[in-house]
Formats: sequence, C-alpha cells, structure tokens
Amino acid sequence: MIRLIFTTRQILTGQRGAVLVLVALLLFVLLGFAAFAIDFGYSYVVKNEHQNAADAAALAGASVLFRSNPHCVASGRPYSCCSGAGTGSCDPGLIDSDNVNMTALAVAGMNYSGGSPAPAPTVEIGHYAFASSPGIPGTFTAAAPASTYTQLSGWQTQSFSVLNGNANFINAVRATVSRTDVPRFFSRIWSSSDLAITAQAVAYVGFAGNLMPS
Repeated sequence: MIRLIFTTRQILTGQRGAVLVLVALLLFVLLGFAAFAIDFGYSYVVKNEHQNAADAAALAGASVLFRSNPHCVASGRPYSCCSGAGTGSCDPGLIDSDNVNMTALAVAGMNYSGGSPAPAPTVEIGHYAFASSPGIPGTFTAAAPASTYTQLSGWQTQSFSVLNGNANFINAVRATVSRTDVPRFFSRIWSSSDLAITAQAVAYVGFAGNLMPS
C-alpha cells in the first residue's frame, strides 16, 4: 500500500510539471493572438481614416471638374483671359487639373491618419463608366497626366449611354491615399517591418435624370 501511494504521488507530481509547460505554451499563443488583435485593430482604424481622406479628396476634386478656373475670372466674367499670376486655361472646353488637384489635396489634408495629417493623395482625372448591370463596380480609366484636359466636344447634347461608353468624356476623379509606415506594436515579434495601407476612392459627376437606376 505504501508503495502504491508513493507511485501515485510520483505520477501526480510529473503531471503537475506537464501542466505548467502546457500553460506556458498556451500563454505564448494567447499573447500572440492578443498582439495580432491589437495591431489588426489599429491598422483597421488607420485604413478607415485613409478611406475617409480618399473619399473626401475624390469628392472635392470632382466638384470642380466642370467649374471655370478660379484664376481666370476677371470682373465676374468666367473664362476671361488670365493675367498676372493667373494659371491654367480660360477655355470652357478645357478642364484645369491644377484646380482639381489643389482642391483635392486641400480637403484631404483636413483628415487625420494615425494621429497626424493624412498623406497627400495621388489624384487622377479620367472617365468612369458604369457596368451594364446595377450592383457591379464600374471602370475608371485615367487620362494621361496633363496640366489641362480637353473635354469631349458637344457632351451636353449626348445621352448618358453614349457618354458612359466614351472614355474621352472626363467625368471622374480618383484619389489614392497610401502610407507605408504604419507601426506595428506587439506583432513585431514576428516582423519588424511597418505595415503598408492604401485606400482608394472614385467620385463621378452625374446629371439629374441621366443616372442609371440604383
């Protein structure tokens, strides 16, 4: 009987040591999950902040696509000849990309990312075409970079379907906000490199009565 008790105590003592090893291993795994959750949550917040900045920049840029160049307004008459420090074109058939860029950048800079001003977005001007079926994302085609863009002649008299299929019709602005220095906190135990986050938004200029359903 004494021998059996001694043997049982030995077994229990050995199991107690095994449990400690198991708890230590599980604790490491749990800490890893916690580190991942914290860093993932922070990166998700920064991603949303990037998206807000991209949305704002695209909307702001698109809002001035069809406006005259503010530098080319003299005595209240749009499209008057530029003078002095005025820049851009005074031709109503041209789109002043400088104005679009300045407007988009100014609005994007009002947003914050990770506690600091959002990075300056990359702004592109081009054509957005809706897909043939509602609910399917359309296609943005960027125009070649230029200080001014020539707008499609006679677009005012053409139908939505014609304009939607013509890539020469400039009607949209795409803004891309990127950051490659989003810090890791606890997940540095797996990788010391910072995270890269990119958000993109496209704003389309529509016309009452001509937009596709939904």
